[in-house]
Amino acid sequence: MDDAFKIAPTIRDALVELGLTPKRTLDTEFINPFLNSTLHVLKVQANIESHAGRVYLKKKDEKLLGDVSGVIGIVSDSFSGAVVISFSEKTFLKVMSEMLGEE
Repeated sequence: MDDAFKIAPTIRDALVELGLTPKRTLDTEFINPFLNSTLHVLKVQANIESHAGRVYLKKKDEKLLGDVSGVIGIVSDSFSGAVVISFSEKTFLKVMSEMLGEE
């Protein structure tokens, strides 16, 4: 009986298993515009050359380590979640100092 019927923990997982719904993945073509825009704004507004860290999906029990974070909520057919841009306090204060031209 177990071979005849597959058990999935959620309806979404069952639909993916049957090929009726695409599996959700982190699509770099979706994330790259956020990364590129952030790097461009830092370069133009704060005169800071920067590079992106590792992009990854946060686990439910994982905490964000940044002191100052920007969160952009996104819901679409292929993605439901948030893009988070996070800075340590020291980095954030340096960026703000460069943008405002004062300490």
